[in-house]
Amino acid sequence: MSTHLKGRTVIVTGATKGIGRATCAALGREGANVVATGRDVRGGEEAVRLVREAGGEGIFVPHDICDEKQWENVFTRTMTRFGPLHGLVNNAGSFFVKPIADTSEAEYDAIYAVNVEGTFLGIKHAFRDFARNAVAGSIVNVSSLMGQVGYPNAVAYCASKGAVTAMTKTAAMEGAAMSPKVRVN
Repeated sequence: MSTHLKGRTVIVTGATKGIGRATCAALGREGANVVATGRDVRGGEEAVRLVREAGGEGIFVPHDICDEKQWENVFTRTMTRFGPLHGLVNNAGSFFVKPIADTSEAEYDAIYAVNVEGTFLGIKHAFRDFARNAVAGSIVNVSSLMGQVGYPNAVAYCASKGAVTAMTKTAAMEGAAMSPKVRVN
């Protein structure tokens, strides 16, 4: 175990499987305090187990990233358990493949809510937390090459990930102007 992130606290959304779970384990190996969030309790508990086995500390907080009140709860639980936030990994996302002509407005809205609005809410609350606690924090937004080059039968996903990429660039400029500075990648 490295101690590069010892004493640092990071929230990881979509931590219950895949990239999110692997991110939690990697942060644990660096000694971080990890707040794993997601909708799958068993997957979240597994992510926390991996963090602890790797040498970090962790908790799981059930979380729908589309709900601002739940974001407030995540930040309250984070501060109560570990103190100020140092990083956020906006990893949670949604994906489906369907031709444009067959994609309903409700399906499009649902993927946009998760991929774009959920990411926005995370950035918003992290910025507030970093400013309140005078922390030079870091945010990583997980996007996709598909948001830059497109992919057949995935209009909602591609549009949402393109929005995440543009939002990340804007947030990076705002974060750089904050005191202390906040990095957004």
